Amino acid sequence: MHKSRLPIILAFLGCLYFMSSTSCQLKSRNEAPEQSQTLIPEDFLDFYVKFHEDSLFQLNHIRFPLQGAPSMMDTLIDLNAFRWTKQDWIIHQPFDESNEEFERSLEVLTEDMIVEKITHINRSVGMERRFAKSEDGWHLIYYIGMNFLNEY
Repeated sequence: MHKSRLPIILAFLGCLYFMSSTSCQLKSRNEAPEQSQTLIPEDFLDFYVKFHEDSLFQLNHIRFPLQGAPSMMDTLIDLNAFRWTKQDWIIHQPFDESNEEFERSLEVLTEDMIVEKITHINRSVGMERRFAKSEDGWHLIYYIGMNFLNEY
């Protein structure tokens, strides 16, 4: 393995662990993400907290089959055809604010569309989730797992 990629791979593995672990130490499970310059709708903040606290709520607020890409995707994967299914879904945990190696940003595209990105501070790896509001509330509509940023 090339030495210059080792820190990136270790950071990626650490992030995977943090995203899938149910036993990680969190600053607060009830804490909503900090707001960006554009005001994040209050109903989204309430949804975001519940999405990470309640696994059944989470599964019921994902538009399966969910468009996106798996973590560390194989370059042979057809992104137009790939879909997450309920059967292969791993429950997402809240972002650990104390983890100084990763940063989270929320971007309000419209009042009904919010994009969340979690990236390593060196910008080498990251993930993206897109949430949309419909008549029955907020839902996760797109998810790209942790990948090298120059690959998607």
